[in-house]
Amino acid sequence: MSKEKSYRSLRVILGWYSFFLLLIGGCGGGDFLTEAEMKRVAVTERIKLTEDAGGLVLIVGGETITSDEILNSRVEYEDKIIPLKERIELLGLNEDMDDPEKYKKQARPYVEKVLKAEISDILLYQLAKRQAGGDVNAALDKVAEKEFRKFALTFRGDKAKAEKALKELGLDRRGYIEEQKRLILVRQYATSKLPRDKPVTYRELKAGYDRMKDDFFAIKASLRFLLLDVDIVRLKIADPNQAPSELADKLFLEMEKSPDDDFGKLAEKHPGVFFIDHSKGVQPESLVEPYDILVLEADKIKPGKIAGQIKTERNILIMKLLENRKGGYKPFAQVQREVEKKIIKARQNEFLNRFNEELLRQAELSETDKFVDFCLDKLYEMSSR
Repeated sequence: MSKEKSYRSLRVILGWYSFFLLLIGGCGGGDFLTEAEMKRVAVTERIKLTEDAGGLVLIVGGETITSDEILNSRVEYEDKIIPLKERIELLGLNEDMDDPEKYKKQARPYVEKVLKAEISDILLYQLAKRQAGGDVNAALDKVAEKEFRKFALTFRGDKAKAEKALKELGLDRRGYIEEQKRLILVRQYATSKLPRDKPVTYRELKAGYDRMKDDFFAIKASLRFLLLDVDIVRLKIADPNQAPSELADKLFLEMEKSPDDDFGKLAEKHPGVFFIDHSKGVQPESLVEPYDILVLEADKIKPGKIAGQIKTERNILIMKLLENRKGGYKPFAQVQREVEKKIIKARQNEFLNRFNEELLRQAELSETDKFVDFCLDKLYEMSSR
């Protein structure tokens, strides 16, 4: 497997390749390829099937696709990224091992989907690279290095940890950078095909905001508070003449004088008093009885204040409110620029979808059936073991 080819699955693993993943529809597309461009693709990017040491391979635009690459391609499954061969194993085809044709028939759509994506990637990259012309590697290297630094920031800037994460996926830093260079070229190519005289209108921005606000701009309600729970049933008071409410009053006064970090110590002094720390936040609807009453009580005080003697059937609750954030959406005016960027990306995606459909239609795909058969034979053999 060539080095350059081994990196293309990175777009799935890292989720950077967002051409077909944005959840925004209904945006206008860009200019399509000219007839001359499509003719050039059809003539120069023929797909050839040939023999290799490991069996059959496909040659597309000068790049080689092997069966191992297809079977080990990373695909998404239930929020995980796994090799294609593992995804097919999860179909539960073990009972069909005695019937090879039935097994291959059920696995074929998965292999074909991955293969078509690989072919499209190569053809699209070849066109983008041809249009860029000249020696663009130096400029691309700088931008790609910047993207790697962004990736490393997800590991708090620890490049060693970032490289280790890539290694666990069978990749390395150079592979990430090479993939980023491909993606940058393709994105620039798609942008160049969009009409320059078609700005995003205000109406489009508003409609786009309404479509995407649940996915991108929702603000979840959150309560942050510290709580002392006086459980009347389990409470043990040294002085039999002291009522639970008197102890609650005492705790209230002590909480007002004590730093937040000491609330737990106040509870430890009294068996039957429990400290609950929700300083990191909790969704109001997740609070169950008897704590659901705190949602209403939080509306009566300001953050930083303490609400005492919140009585339920068997509890007296004393709450210090830290934050009472209401649910809703980020206002349109605040995210308008972000909406515009997403709409522009959606236009690129629409163009690329139509582009890939046309590429695959124009390219000679007759050889791919034999290659898919070869991949399925190899997959069946591996599963049989």
